[in-house]
Amino acid sequence: MAIPSIALIPTGTKAGKLYSVLPTDGSGDFTVVRATTATRVNEAGLIESMAANVPRLDYSAGGCPVLLTEPQRTNSLLQSNQFDTTWVKTLSTITSDEIAAPISGEMADSIIATATNGGHRVMQAPSTTGVGTFTMYIKQKELSRICVHFLGAGKAAGFDCSDNTTFAAVGIAAYPTRYNISDFGNGWSKVEMYDVGTTTRVDIYIANPTDGGNNAVWTGDGTSKIYFSAAQFEVGSYPTSYIPTTGSSVTRNADQVTDSGDVNDFNSLEGVLMAEISAENISTFRNISINDGTSSNRLLLYVYNSFVNVTFDVGSSNQSSVSYTLPDVSSINKVAFSYKLNEFKLFVNGLQIGSTDTSGIVPASGTFNELSFNNSSGGYFFGKTKQIQVFKSTLTSLEIETLTSWESFILMASAQQYTIY
Repeated sequence: MAIPSIALIPTGTKAGKLYSVLPTDGSGDFTVVRATTATRVNEAGLIESMAANVPRLDYSAGGCPVLLTEPQRTNSLLQSNQFDTTWVKTLSTITSDEIAAPISGEMADSIIATATNGGHRVMQAPSTTGVGTFTMYIKQKELSRICVHFLGAGKAAGFDCSDNTTFAAVGIAAYPTRYNISDFGNGWSKVEMYDVGTTTRVDIYIANPTDGGNNAVWTGDGTSKIYFSAAQFEVGSYPTSYIPTTGSSVTRNADQVTDSGDVNDFNSLEGVLMAEISAENISTFRNISINDGTSSNRLLLYVYNSFVNVTFDVGSSNQSSVSYTLPDVSSINKVAFSYKLNEFKLFVNGLQIGSTDTSGIVPASGTFNELSFNNSSGGYFFGKTKQIQVFKSTLTSLEIETLTSWESFILMASAQQYTIY
């Protein structure tokens, strides 16, 4: 198989720069702009803050890191990790900084249900209300169950960190649109809750441990506790990485990754673009492109809803366009598009999608000069990237099948988030 002219495997970074493995002269390195700090999950499995403009190599899935790129978001909870401050307490007491938090270098609080019958909770009104998502981390001590209620939206769900299961929040409200609890590591569980309604306050109840935890109204013993950390409410249709706050809302800027390569790294007459990526299933275009700095001449690979799409434009005229519904767009998928005069092919996860398009022109030689995580002028790619490869010549169908396949069943199952029994 030919050697790629550009190969990005996220490993090397510095402020403002994401290094490509190939070419070795540095022409394939990406420019990174994000004027604020942002967090990632580091190799130790802890949430860690990264300086402004530093690319985020995220280890949340284990194994090798992925490049994490996200849109601008604001954590509207004014105290994200100190529940003894602006959080309103009802029939509950807080012991601050009791155990190590899932955040590198920080401590987490414990929450105790008082020996009184009622709803034991902490609550906070986000500084910006709206249709949003909530995330937090919980850890079992004597207690393990909570109910999260979106006041105003009228939605609630229960979460048990002893076995990472969910349950109905009896007596509070109906289920939200989506909700989940997962093992975060180090004994912590990550809670996620999505909704379609406008949320005016987030209430976190300690759920009854003796009736299956399905009821938020019960009598505590005044000593049993559960640990809370890293709460976040953000207006948006899916949750993003943790944004710490300490008294006011905080905004994290979007990641912009652009400007890899020059005219010598591309062949406008023929080639292959391969990307190993994941993204959320939302109605927003997330783009990666080879282009000439304009939208007139470009190979545009983008994710929209559950689709992966590739279009090939010459002189603002579309020459080839193909789309494919991914089994799970939020899992890692391998996509490759091959182009040359009257021959355009799309491959996804080791299989060619549809037939070869045998009609269409390509730009003049020397037209392409940039690889970017956008559509050439905006519309940035937000998701996770394991690798990008660019080839200056077409590959055989067998070579592209190999390029977009997994080396083993275990690796495929892991990438697709399958459960192996």
